Parts: sequence; structure tokens; C-alpha cells
Amino acid sequence: MKILHIIDKLDYGGAQILLKDIVENSSSRNTNINVFSLRTVCTTFKIHYSNVRISKSSFRFSLKPIFELFKYLRENEVDIIHTHLIKSNLIGLFLALFYKSKFCFIVHEHGAIFRKSKFSLYCLLMKFFNNNITRFVVVSKATKNQMISKCGIPSDKISILYNPLNPKRFKKINSHLVNKLKIKYKLKNHIVVGFTGRFHPIKGIIYLLKAFRRLYAENKNVRLVIIGDGPQKDILKEYVKKEHLSSVVIFTGFKRDIKNYIPLFDVAVIPSISESLGIVALEFMHCEIPIIASKVGGLSEILYNNKTTLFVKPGNVHNLYSKIKQLIYNKNLQKKLINNSKIVVKRYYVDKYIKKLNNLYSDLLTK
Repeated sequence: MKILHIIDKLDYGGAQILLKDIVENSSSRNTNINVFSLRTVCTTFKIHYSNVRISKSSFRFSLKPIFELFKYLRENEVDIIHTHLIKSNLIGLFLALFYKSKFCFIVHEHGAIFRKSKFSLYCLLMKFFNNNITRFVVVSKATKNQMISKCGIPSDKISILYNPLNPKRFKKINSHLVNKLKIKYKLKNHIVVGFTGRFHPIKGIIYLLKAFRRLYAENKNVRLVIIGDGPQKDILKEYVKKEHLSSVVIFTGFKRDIKNYIPLFDVAVIPSISESLGIVALEFMHCEIPIIASKVGGLSEILYNNKTTLFVKPGNVHNLYSKIKQLIYNKNLQKKLINNSKIVVKRYYVDKYIKKLNNLYSDLLTK
């Protein structure tokens, strides 16, 4: 069974982490995995695997990778093409139309569909050519519902595979480094509320800042650590400056070694307005950090209210403030959420994911 994964680019993102986990943890002798990245980027995400090809083109709209893929398919027999992210999905569709039934074609929808109108070109193409796509793989029921409502994809043509957590990535947490970071950011003897993710309006960070402002007004011992980067960075920093919170809200910037930063948190918050899944929730659960999360999208499928998380209404500052206040002062509730999370998170370990993915591949090839 020869699989070709196609992805837009190998930079740091959820789809790239998933692909890395699939490739580096697949041990089946019957599966030959190959990866093709459509363009070169300056911060290449390293996949430790020999069969990884990266197009020499760095231009986003270059046609060169299409010709490279044609050459590859002329020289190699491929059973399944599995594409990730919008550009790859569209190029995969083009290849499927050209080669017709030469291979099975899987479109993996990671969550971009949440940002698309049903009248967008992407949704219209998925709808019009869905008969040329063997299977759609989505990361949650919420994503599946979006594919049905926006693209008109039949329900039985969509498989749900929740993104996995690779526990090996968190195996060697450097406790000495964690302690140094606590000193660096002056977090010793403080209650630390934390966020990690992309600085985008959909992540709801502004609501977290507003809730924290109220919390800090009552308790000067709390601190907020925000890890990440993105288009909203200047807006968020300006708000912090305006509210005179610069000394107690720490922006660390983007961090690759996230495993050494998550342990800084006493409580983690995921204040998203919309979320296809939220792999960070699994990371917090694995690292034994109690979670407060918006009850949206895939988060409401992998988390359980009052068992593994405290749910809040998205965009509701008072509700978010109240839940953070409740959790930071209630050690028994923290322990309860952590203990339940340690059990639940094991359902999403990468070895279980790869078994389900290989079973899907086998089923498609035998039909």
C-alpha cells in the first residue's frame, strides 16, 4: 500500500504536526508512506523520515509543484493520495480529475471550512466534484457538519478522525528549564493563568484579557502568560498597555518547545469563538493542567463539563472571569479535572489514531 501525502508547506501548524506524527509513528511493513510539500518556506518543520520531498518553489501560487507531482506519478504507482490544507486539496482534486480512477483520493479537512462561506470557490468545487473524491476525513463532528452544510457532502462519505496527541513529544520535559522560565518571567509564588495559540480573533484572546483585567483588580497575585504569535499581536499588546497590565501579562512569543512552557500554567484557558478541534486541549490534559474552555466545535466533543474542563460561553467575559476565579481557588476541583483528564486523553494517543487511519486506507482499497 503506497500512500502519498500532499501538504501546502512544512511550517509550524496543526496539520504539519499531525502529518509528522503519522509519518514518524507508522510502523506497518505493508505501508509505504511518501510526503510532498508544495513549496519551500524559511522555517521548515522537520519530519524525520526519508521519503519527504519539498518543491524548490517558494512562490505560493507557483505551478511548478504540479508538474513535479505529474512527474512523480508517472514514475511511481500510488494507491492513495491524501491531501492536507486548501491548496493541496485543490491540487489533489486536479490530479484526481486528470488520472480518474488511478488512485483513491482523500481530502483531509483540518478546519479551514469554518472560515469559508458556502458560496466560496473552495466549497463550490468540493460540492461540484465530490464524486471525484473517494473520502473526506475531518477532525471533529463539528467539522463534518460544516462540510455537509457548506459543501453538500453526503454524510456517509465523511470519516471523523480526531487529531491525536503524541505523548513522546512531552516525554522529556526539562524541569530545570521550566524553573528558569519561572524566574525569567517572575512567576514564582504567583497564580498563573495561561493561553497558547495563534493570535487571531477567532481564538478569543481579547475576552481572556478582559476577564483577566477583572481578576487582577481583585487579586494582585495572578499573572497571565500568553504564548504564540499572529495578526492580532499589536491589538492585544495595545489593550494590555492601555489597561496598565504590561507588568502582569507576559507575551512570550511563538515557542517551538511548548512542552517546557505549558508546565508554567496553574490553569489553562481556551477562549475560542470557533474551533474545529483544539489539539492544545489534549496537550493541556496530558500535562495535567486544568482547563477552562469555550463550549464550541470540536472542544465540546473531546472535553466534558465538570469532568475534564469547565465550559464557558464563547465571547462572554463575565462567564469566563467567573470560571477562572472558581478554578484557581479550588484545589479539589483542579485535582478532579486533572485526574479525569489523564484517563480521557489516552483515547487520543497517536498509536490509536494510526490504527484507525490504516483501517480506513484498507477499507477504501478493498471497495
